[in-house]
Amino acid sequence: MLHRVVSACPLDCPDVCSLIVTVEDGVVVSVEGNPAHPVTRGAICNKGRNLIKNGTHPGRIKTPMLKQAGVWCAITWAEALDLFYNKLKESVSQYGSLSILHAAGDGSAGLIKQRLPKRFFNQLGGVTEPGGSLCWGAGIAAQKADFGLAAAPSWKDITKAKTILLWGRDPATTNIHLLPYINEARQAGAQVIVINPLKVPSLKFADKHLAVRPGTDGLLALAMAQVIIAENLTDGSFCAANVNGYQEYARMAAGYRPASIAEIVGVDADEICEVARTYAQARPASIILGYGLQRYEHGGATIRAIDALAAITGQIGKPGAGVHYANRLWGQFGKEIAASEQTRNTREIPWAQLAARLPELDPPIKVLVVDRGNPVNQMADSTKTRTALLQIPFKVAIDYYLTDTAEIADLFLPATGNFEEEDLVVSSWNEYIYYKPAITRQPFSEYGIWQYLAKRFGLGAEWEQEHSAWLKTTLNSYGVTLTDLQEKGFLLNPNAENTAFTNGKFLTDSGKFELLGAEAIRNLIVGCQSMVSSSKAQHKKLVLITPHRRHSLNSQHFPPQDSPGPVIKLNPVDGQNAGLAEGDSAVIETTVGKLVLPVSLDAGILAGVAVIEQGGWLKDGLGVNLITESRNTDIGDQVAFYHTFCTVRKA
Repeated sequence: MLHRVVSACPLDCPDVCSLIVTVEDGVVVSVEGNPAHPVTRGAICNKGRNLIKNGTHPGRIKTPMLKQAGVWCAITWAEALDLFYNKLKESVSQYGSLSILHAAGDGSAGLIKQRLPKRFFNQLGGVTEPGGSLCWGAGIAAQKADFGLAAAPSWKDITKAKTILLWGRDPATTNIHLLPYINEARQAGAQVIVINPLKVPSLKFADKHLAVRPGTDGLLALAMAQVIIAENLTDGSFCAANVNGYQEYARMAAGYRPASIAEIVGVDADEICEVARTYAQARPASIILGYGLQRYEHGGATIRAIDALAAITGQIGKPGAGVHYANRLWGQFGKEIAASEQTRNTREIPWAQLAARLPELDPPIKVLVVDRGNPVNQMADSTKTRTALLQIPFKVAIDYYLTDTAEIADLFLPATGNFEEEDLVVSSWNEYIYYKPAITRQPFSEYGIWQYLAKRFGLGAEWEQEHSAWLKTTLNSYGVTLTDLQEKGFLLNPNAENTAFTNGKFLTDSGKFELLGAEAIRNLIVGCQSMVSSSKAQHKKLVLITPHRRHSLNSQHFPPQDSPGPVIKLNPVDGQNAGLAEGDSAVIETTVGKLVLPVSLDAGILAGVAVIEQGGWLKDGLGVNLITESRNTDIGDQVAFYHTFCTVRKA
């Protein structure tokens, strides 16, 4: 018998869709977009449709397994949980709770899946965690420095814009539900300008394309600021009342005229001037930022240089203006579940430094717990990461499959699927909260794992309660009932607002927008220049960009043996220089490793750039992070994946 249920997509994606799930005889048979949702509007991408795979794929593992003498053996849940508890207890008793490394990913946006494990470890005393981010950390830190908090306006605010800069963002590939808002603005006369090293699919919606060199966006922003300031296109009254550091910033920006930096950024000086004037004069203007922008060593300063354009033109807190990166206020809904205030001690090691620092930690790491993540695959310099994690005496992975990370574990615990456990889903990009019911069920639950452990450790009566009680308590604290949310499937986030900073008051210590200073600008320039000098070096190194695939999110959508083989995309000029033709096998080499991949020649790729889409599994020979270098960004402890240079030759 068929029936339909409203649910939500739990992927860590800007769109966070409301779903209509069709179930037949207890099995999910289709997933479609919910036409009643204001953002989803009935449309979803293949990533959402492929959520079914994790529940039905024949390679999914539904039984706990223990590695014995290098061989995986099935064990009972009782045996698995008892072993998990005893290993944690032994580690805490002998070395303290900091001897546990909890490496959580973002494979699910469910509040219970995300935050109850953190609550458990916080109540246990606090553990060691990777600090910073594999995704957006430099940009979040940059906007905290500038605004006091990353707090993007609502997407519907974009419809009021007269100019839209898609700066590093390609919504046609990774954010399709943003497109209707952009198109509505276009129909009302707005110009759309794409600033991106690649000829991305979103160009079909654009009026202009600036093909900036990778990693030089911050310098481009400074040159635009120079034009805006020199031609008196700033908002003087806004700057005087609401901006700190304007005089020093203006003095520094004056040294970066478009003509002097055009060769570095790869954009004609006249085009830089034209876009600067359009942004400052065709108001209101919205800047929509992507996440590749900040995956360089100077990534934080890059975002701050772009934020500064909005500040000096007074385009903050006004409908149709602002800078869209993320909204941490929305994403903080339900943060109290994690009980961060209950921890006694924590230790953070930046992701980029984790592999190098693990051997020297005191107390040492004795237990690794990985849930919702695949760090061996997703961390830069995967070989070094894998080698370091292998040295940890006992490793636990909670997942659907034996991923690259789960393969090195000692204990494997099956994860519940996308439609198998009740949860709430919250977004840092659109202003809704969602209910995700348990549509189908397994004889196990992830909540049951943490509940069992908490009860064994005696962490309090709250862990006796049913799964849904956590949801009710969280919602009630915001004046929402679980019944209200269940009836519709989604509600407006209680923290939502359409336009951020409307009162001109910022969340910085000064209460004003903080422009980046002279030191940050100098570091930015050094970083931008390094991107160009490396590509002109003796060995003709190419900047390696490793973006997301259109139909997958990181390594999540690739069950065993389903991992599609990537190619290396090169400009035909670079292909010719390396003696490579279409379809040839190429050796791509960096300071940390090499890959052999087929070549695809593409005139849409800038000369001096190599593109390999990420997400393939290492054990299939397809993991691009085998060759990315593990570097840290200037702020935010973001991994600077794109600050990697490679050579290419015929295999």
